Amino acid sequence: MKKRKRASASTLFLMELIIAVMFFALAASVCIYVFVHAHVLSRDAKRLNMAVNITSDAAEIIRSQGSVSGVRTIFMRSYRNASISGPDSNCEIEVYFDDHFREIDGNHAVFTEKIHLELNDSLLNIAIVFNNADGNTIYSIELCHDLFQRGGSA
Repeated sequence: MKKRKRASASTLFLMELIIAVMFFALAASVCIYVFVHAHVLSRDAKRLNMAVNITSDAAEIIRSQGSVSGVRTIFMRSYRNASISGPDSNCEIEVYFDDHFREIDGNHAVFTEKIHLELNDSLLNIAIVFNNADGNTIYSIELCHDLFQRGGSA
């Protein structure tokens, strides 16, 4: 009988140890999930924040100009790798960024800022979209700007 009691005592100890290890493994997996999720949220928040800042900067540059040709000129000066196409009445501007939000050429772009300018009389319709490499929109804004209000000409 003593042998059975010793066997059952060691069995209980092993079961208790297995349960404790499983509990800590479960707790560790929950902690890892929480940390990974927090990292993803932090990365996405950083990208959104940078997209808002870059897009707002572009909108302010556009609003500071009195003509579409002025917008084209200042974008060519400010962004050396910007792609500008189309006439003043329907202009497209693309600026490319790397994963650290530094301007680069379009071949290695991780993020793209696309600006569409459409001129109707003196009203400039502006659509700015900030996309990731997959083409998913991170941030976009649409606004109107009256060019004659600034004393410019269409």
